[in-house]
Amino acid sequence: MNKKINYHGLECRLAEHENILLISGKSLDKTNIKQKLNLSSPRFHRFSKFTENPSLNEIIHAKNALKKTEATAILAIGGGTAIDIAKLAKYYKDNDLSVTDVIPPNSPSISGIPIYVIPTTFGSGSESTNFAVMYIQEKKFSVAHLDILPNFYLLDPELSRSLPLYTKASACLDALCQAIESYWANSATLESQQNALFTITHIAKYFESYIKSPTSKVDEIIAEASNRAGKAINVTKTTAPHALSYFISSEYNIKHGHAVAMCLKNIFAINEEKYQDNKRGSLLLKDIYKALSVSDAFSAKQLIIEFLGKAGLESQFHQIGLKGEKKIEMAVSSVNIERLKNHPVTLNKHDLKRIFLDG
Repeated sequence: MNKKINYHGLECRLAEHENILLISGKSLDKTNIKQKLNLSSPRFHRFSKFTENPSLNEIIHAKNALKKTEATAILAIGGGTAIDIAKLAKYYKDNDLSVTDVIPPNSPSISGIPIYVIPTTFGSGSESTNFAVMYIQEKKFSVAHLDILPNFYLLDPELSRSLPLYTKASACLDALCQAIESYWANSATLESQQNALFTITHIAKYFESYIKSPTSKVDEIIAEASNRAGKAINVTKTTAPHALSYFISSEYNIKHGHAVAMCLKNIFAINEEKYQDNKRGSLLLKDIYKALSVSDAFSAKQLIIEFLGKAGLESQFHQIGLKGEKKIEMAVSSVNIERLKNHPVTLNKHDLKRIFLDG
């Protein structure tokens, strides 16, 4: 169950619980949610000791906080990190998790504790996905289970107003890239493609307005587009741009959505070349181009570069320090092969290197 809810409905749901673990970062203090939901009540026990890339140790602390407070519900308010910690705290609530673990252990039984989510950034749509990210010894791992899908989510479009431009633009670009990858993914379904096309069409149309001069209508559209990107990616998972982006964002200290957009721009041409004798694949690309209001791979690439430029973000890899054969080789060798299996065409080492070429 993953249902949309409003403030009144959420307040009624939370009233059923005597103790609630509130997982939130600093973004909560810049909103009026505290007043709307009376979060100063002693029923809410706040957990905020986490970083942007949640570590094993932070998940252990969250799991322990869940038990110590005897919470019977989790409320996550924030970006993808706060939501991921909520999911993982639930996943490991009744199971062992140790600082000596080198990979995320499987949980034989999952707690039935409900998760309520209010995203404050609109990008990954993690309020509607059943997977979460954690880092062990600086390596990224993904934990997936149907039972960690949040029970209810609340979309408050106004929450994006207080975000820094970089955070806002990067999150929005992440949603756009997720939708494009979901649409062409091998595991796409009719429903996932419908959600993906909605996201692509609306972000392409409203991206500049959203980051520069947003209105309530634009904020609402982007919040919905982000959520539908999450629903699409929950079915299909991601493809090559995401697989390559994690190394870029960590190694060159740029935000995730920024890195994904940079990795996406050259893939249109690679896919187009490999689709020459594939009618279905060519039609998929045409659908994406139409949603972006462009005509081909070159103009799709230019649109991504244009979006990055409008947000004041680097679009060329040499601008962030990724240049030269050795560094490109490192980026290529970092890729998660499992994620590449979901990419619609087979990518060889030469193709992967082309992704990091500027121009």
